[in-house]
Amino acid sequence: MIDLQFLGLLNATLQAATLLFIAALGELIAEKAGILNLGVEGMISIGAVTGFITAINTENIVLAAIVGVLSASIFSSIHGFFYSYFKTRSNCIRFNFNDSRNITVFNDW
Repeated sequence: MIDLQFLGLLNATLQAATLLFIAALGELIAEKAGILNLGVEGMISIGAVTGFITAINTENIVLAAIVGVLSASIFSSIHGFFYSYFKTRSNCIRFNFNDSRNITVFNDW
């Protein structure tokens, strides 16, 4: 008989890994197009955090999902803007979102 704790661990692992699988699929499609985006997990995290904050404050799940998707789209559009407008190499664009007062873009080349 399969242990109940093992099933709980397997369930939690699959739930946590699903977002990384989705991010890896999106990065695979982007790399086929010739764009290297190393901040995929960060963009997913930004969407998750803003959606969670919206859900806590408004108690509206639909609005939280919309805000999460829009915020992740805005931050990923920043990467696309610098890649297409300034013609920077996509592996040289790094975002620093650790400090809310300091959102910077570094281009080493």
